[in-house]
Amino acid sequence: MSGLRGRLAVLIEAFNAAERALVVAVDAAEAIPGPEGAARVVGGFNPAVRIMIEGSADVEVPPTEWFYNSLKEIDRDRKMALQAAKTEQERSEIQSRFSGYRAELRRQQKELAPSKAKRDAERKLDDAHHALSAAENRIVKYKPADLAEAVAMLSCASVDKRHSCFTCDDGDLRRIMRNVAETIRRAKH
Repeated sequence: MSGLRGRLAVLIEAFNAAERALVVAVDAAEAIPGPEGAARVVGGFNPAVRIMIEGSADVEVPPTEWFYNSLKEIDRDRKMALQAAKTEQERSEIQSRFSGYRAELRRQQKELAPSKAKRDAERKLDDAHHALSAAENRIVKYKPADLAEAVAMLSCASVDKRHSCFTCDDGDLRRIMRNVAETIRRAKH
């Protein structure tokens, strides 16, 4: 709004700048491709299943793979398998198999880790979100200096972006209204 002056105008401009910076940060973060999918290692196969329903033909469900998605899952199953092992040969095979699972999962996790550029862009995006929130909080907490500023503040604040300088939720709008009401009370005395 062009009619704003003083401290409120500075706060609104800071908010608008933070909003523009957020748009730039979002665009930058989206422009850098990140890894797709999640690391997972085939742990084994579920057996084939036959579903029998009286009066209908049997349905055969083929064997399906199951996966380890974390090192914690692999370590948990390794521990149980070692406890169930009866011979040193079985223990050695279990250690070897689960070491392979761990190595493959780590390899995939490293391959799927976001690049430094992606991490930097995401950090800048987080910073832009924090800056926008801080700018909004400064406006919400601001106590207008006089009636003219109170009127300008009310005309700027809205839950509808089309007719306002900035949008806020109902709680923030109530706080703004309390601050404006306090300014009106001060002006009356």
